[in-house]
Amino acid sequence: ESVKYYCPSCTIARRQKLPNGGIPSTPPLSAKFIKHNKFSAFIEKRVHLKYNECYEALLKDARKEHKPKIQAERVRNAVYIRQVLSTDKTFPVRERMLKRYAAQDYPNEFPAKSKCLVLFQNIDGVDVILFAMYVYEYGHQCPMPNQ
Repeated sequence: ESVKYYCPSCTIARRQKLPNGGIPSTPPLSAKFIKHNKFSAFIEKRVHLKYNECYEALLKDARKEHKPKIQAERVRNAVYIRQVLSTDKTFPVRERMLKRYAAQDYPNEFPAKSKCLVLFQNIDGVDVILFAMYVYEYGHQCPMPNQ
C-alpha cells in the first residue's frame, strides 16, 4: 500500500484552504484533565507548595515593575503531575540466581505493581513532559527477600 507524501509547504497550503484555516474547532486536551489518584495528588500538592514558595521568594525580591510579569509567568507555566500507568506484573528470577540460592528455597518470580508518574509543564500553551519516573512496588504478599 502506498502513502501519498506532501512536503511541509504543501501541507500548510492545503490546511489553509480548510475552514477555520485548518485549526481544529475543539481545543486540544490538556494534562490537567487527566484524572488524579491519591499518589499523584499527594506528590502534585507537595510540588505546588514548593513551586509557590519559590515564586513568593522571587516576588519578594523583585522590583515593583517586574512583579506583574512574574505573576503572569507563575500562572502560564503551571505544572501537573499525573500517574499514567498502573499495572500488575510478575518478574521472573534469572537462572543464575535460582542456582545460587537453591538451598534457601528462593522463589521463581516476584509479583509487583508497576507505576509511571509524569510531570507535565504547560509551555506556551503546549503540555510538555519534563520528567517521567517508573516505580516498582513490591507489596506485603511478595515473597522474601523483596517483602
